[in-house]
Amino acid sequence: MSDAERRLFDLMLERCYREGEFTLSSGEKSKFYFDAKSLFMSSEGTFLIGKVLYEKLKDLEIQAIGGLEVGAIPLTTAVLGEYHRNNRLMEGFFVRNEAKKHGTKKLIEGTTKSGWKVAIVDDVATKGGSIMKAVKAARLAECQPALIAVLVDRQEGAAHLFAEEKIPFMSIFTIDQFKVAYRKS
Repeated sequence: MSDAERRLFDLMLERCYREGEFTLSSGEKSKFYFDAKSLFMSSEGTFLIGKVLYEKLKDLEIQAIGGLEVGAIPLTTAVLGEYHRNNRLMEGFFVRNEAKKHGTKKLIEGTTKSGWKVAIVDDVATKGGSIMKAVKAARLAECQPALIAVLVDRQEGAAHLFAEEKIPFMSIFTIDQFKVAYRKS
């Protein structure tokens, strides 16, 4: 684990991981919760997200990075900043939950082009359904998802779903790492 990953983990443990009784967006109950939104609203968190994701994505032959609103927007913005700091061009995009009903009526905002390879990013993967919305939108735009990268894998089936879809999957951390660290603290 790099120094940036170690610091990102510590910050996420402090700001994002909670144990208790929670209802997830799927309606299922959980004894733990991971809320990365507070991490996004931190200068250090945003910097570390960009640095860590850049290190994981920099060698891929991709033309754009993005994912489903809301979670992917700050991750995409953070990593695009790191590409710029490293004098490399990269495009970003985000997928709306539904196409705009006015103006351009776009489903994807940002820049993608037919034939591009893209990385799909998100904060947390559980079963993978939400991330697959971004994958489907990218495919509709005739882009090829080259990788799905998340900050945390809750280890509840997303990896299996992505393997069935033949899309490489990478998580920076797993929920088990947070459970162990939380209990030690």
